[in-house]
Amino acid sequence: FTSFSAPTFAGRDVVFRASVVGGSAPSGIYRAMPSGACTQVPPPLATVVAVGMPATPASTFLGFGVPSGNRRGAVAFTADLTGAGPTDAVVLDQ
Repeated sequence: FTSFSAPTFAGRDVVFRASVVGGSAPSGIYRAMPSGACTQVPPPLATVVAVGMPATPASTFLGFGVPSGNRRGAVAFTADLTGAGPTDAVVLDQ
C-alpha cells in the first residue's frame, strides 16, 4: 500500500481505501479482519472492491469514496464507474 484513507470500523473489522503499487489494481477498498487478541501478526486482508472489478454487466469500478461501516459489519461507499450506464453509484456490501 502507498496511501490510506482514514480507517473505519465495520463490526469487528477495520475497513479502508488504499492505493497499491504492484498489485492487480491501482486502488481499492480493503477489510482487515483481526483475530481477537492483540498480536504482532498482521491480520488477514480481504478485498471488498478494486478498480477494474465489474460494477454492472456493462460497467466497471473506476474509483471510490471513503468507506463507512456499521456495527453489523456492512460497508457503504460511493464509486465512480466507467463504461455503459451510470457513472456514479452508492454501494452497500453486507
